[in-house]
Amino acid sequence: MYSNKFKSGSLIFNEIRKLHESGKPFQFIVLRKNSQGKTAFSTNIKTVFSELKFKEDAGNGFDISVDVKLIQYRDYSIKKVKTSDKTITAATPVRSATSAPVPPKTYTVVKGDSLWMIAHRFMGNGSRYKELYNLNKAVIDAGNKGTGNPVYTIYPRQVFVLP
Repeated sequence: MYSNKFKSGSLIFNEIRKLHESGKPFQFIVLRKNSQGKTAFSTNIKTVFSELKFKEDAGNGFDISVDVKLIQYRDYSIKKVKTSDKTITAATPVRSATSAPVPPKTYTVVKGDSLWMIAHRFMGNGSRYKELYNLNKAVIDAGNKGTGNPVYTIYPRQVFVLP
């Protein structure tokens, strides 16, 4: 997308800003070649922006520098299972009104998770991360107490209640 070395910097920055604001996943591709033209390093992953900062940096000979934090995005879908007609037509027990209440759904945080990613996966929209935070404020705040970390920082093995 940005391989044309003659594209102006402002056009590229505007495209990056639009991509960040959309919140949609995109393919992040980096290809590094050695002096012989052979690929020395490459990466090709689907990501979303976690953070994007533009700052003037004239002291280093550049007008603008960009700090970017990306999070790997993993597609998910419903798995389809083929069943026989007998399974489909089998009677399903119905829960009576006196049954015990259904416990809330929970999710255990794993390394690399963010509130945005969890909200996107389980609530259908990453921008609902504040709602997820408010539901789990006690757990998140306890994990951040005395660390000086940002309020939305989460840690592996924290168990969150999902709406």
